[in-house]
Amino acid sequence: MTKHENAFSSSHLAAFPTLTTVTPRVPWTPIDVMQILFAWIVVLFLGQIAYGILIPPKVEGQHEIIDGNTSLVVKFLPNHRYIGDSDNGTFRFAGKHPTQDRHTLIFSPDGSSEKKPVNFQGTERDRVGLIAITIVFIQLAAIVLVMSLLKKYNLKLAEAFGPIGNPFLTFGLPIALGAVFLFPALGLHHVSQSIIVFFGGEPSTQEAVKMVAMSNSQTELALQALSVIFFAPIAEELLFRGVIYTSIKQAGHPKL
Repeated sequence: MTKHENAFSSSHLAAFPTLTTVTPRVPWTPIDVMQILFAWIVVLFLGQIAYGILIPPKVEGQHEIIDGNTSLVVKFLPNHRYIGDSDNGTFRFAGKHPTQDRHTLIFSPDGSSEKKPVNFQGTERDRVGLIAITIVFIQLAAIVLVMSLLKKYNLKLAEAFGPIGNPFLTFGLPIALGAVFLFPALGLHHVSQSIIVFFGGEPSTQEAVKMVAMSNSQTELALQALSVIFFAPIAEELLFRGVIYTSIKQAGHPKL
């Protein structure tokens, strides 16, 4: 271990002075980790159930659907009926109440026994609700569970995960490196799209990107940004890098 690493270890691990490695030694056990993961799954399940019961899926008015590779504009009526260019009939959301799929509709055309599933972007109300569910019952729930684990062992963040140290290196260096690699990545993206188009293909876009691009709701965009930029990195670092990774390494996998 180098002199710098020794200094890092001794300054970061005051609560656990017997440790001789850089990674903080944590007091929680694999049982604690399993309990947190189980509680996280239960909270998410209960959140989805509550959302499905309190705010059931609903669609009215004109909306765009995707039937295979074809985009169609369909008018939805209040009594679970639809009017399309080629057929009329009834519709329902896929799945069973209260965990229905709000992005898949099952069409039943009049005079036919066919059950035709189509993709649906979802209403603004449902999209905002799903983002809120993600923030509250996935990201915030993970943060709260990690904080409860630290409270159980009477630990501060710095004692469990190490202090921030030099803010310039901790925050500035990743931002600078990210900016350096961003522009070449965008250039490679443009080149790859050009190659696909040249050979007769059509570049595809991730569904999440499509949803953001098609949204006209400032509330939806603000919640998306809040979830992706702020809550998601914090929750992932605390739970996966802070709790799970250190627990696995401490349990007997020091090379990880």
